[in-house]
Amino acid sequence: MDHSKPKIFIVDDNTTFRWVLANFIRNSGEFELVGEASNGIECLSKIENLEIDVILMDINMPELNGIQTSKIINQQSRSYPRIIALTQYDEFEYVKSMIKAGAKGYIHKSDVGKQLKDAIKKVINGDFYIPLQLI
Repeated sequence: MDHSKPKIFIVDDNTTFRWVLANFIRNSGEFELVGEASNGIECLSKIENLEIDVILMDINMPELNGIQTSKIINQQSRSYPRIIALTQYDEFEYVKSMIKAGAKGYIHKSDVGKQLKDAIKKVINGDFYIPLQLI
């Protein structure tokens, strides 16, 4: 493992999408995948003892959705990882809810291949990443 690469954690209930995303991260050569979860509850239990730079968070999940999970992560940790929402929703209300919950980025799932690397780099540098068409 290359410890200079940003550490990424994926949270999504869609197993196929999570697998594709994990392979994208692994094959990028720029990031390190440190874990995965299928819902918010599993995420919270797995990230406790991990060093994570960015969490890629689905919004609509069973048990604990991405908005609620993001709020909890941001309330519990002083050095919380940056969260990028990955979702099929492009309504501004979802963007606003995730930003209020502490997310630093928002990408429509259909645009992940084109935007993910740039989004990760921007949020790691302290910027927000929200494509103009979502604002």
